[in-house]
Amino acid sequence: MNAVIELRPGRAGVSFERVVAIAEQIVAEGGRPTLRGIRERLGSGSLGTIQAHLKEWNESKTPAIPTSTTLAADVQLAVMEEIARQVRSNRADLDMEIAQVKSERDELTEENNRLSLEIEEQKAVIESLTKALAVGAGKTDAMAVQIKQQETEHQILRDQVEALKVEAATATGKAEGLAVQLNEMWARIDQEQERTIKANKERR
Repeated sequence: MNAVIELRPGRAGVSFERVVAIAEQIVAEGGRPTLRGIRERLGSGSLGTIQAHLKEWNESKTPAIPTSTTLAADVQLAVMEEIARQVRSNRADLDMEIAQVKSERDELTEENNRLSLEIEEQKAVIESLTKALAVGAGKTDAMAVQIKQQETEHQILRDQVEALKVEAATATGKAEGLAVQLNEMWARIDQEQERTIKANKERR
């Protein structure tokens, strides 16, 4: 796919261009790009950053349904029938994409839960270090440094958990949006077919 890729800012080493290149490589190999699959090939990177780049790439490929009515009625009807055929043949792909988004949402939720458990472990470490401060007066300074480090790590994990919650909500919204998009496509096709059939009857 020879597309002109616009440079976009992103986390160092997890650029939009790298994510797109890997996603297109996976498609060329006959696979379907996923957050985990792309990150495995990158070797690093945030699932949230990869998901945002992958979403933008997918949206840039969404084809528009022609709405022009300047063609002859029989040609319009043939076009709409062809579009309907393509929509039916692609419905399985849309369903698979919805399932993929839900799977990615579950992965984000799983990572969120893992980080939440890690936060609890960090809390226990902080409490243990705090008690040790009261016992070992001579080690107060060293313990204080460790506690500060644990608190910093704790805050970083909390920020990651909040980000994952947002990413999970985004993934859920995308799955729902794809379902709505599919219904809207069918509704538009039905309307265009009815309009074309009506026009043919009026010309007879």
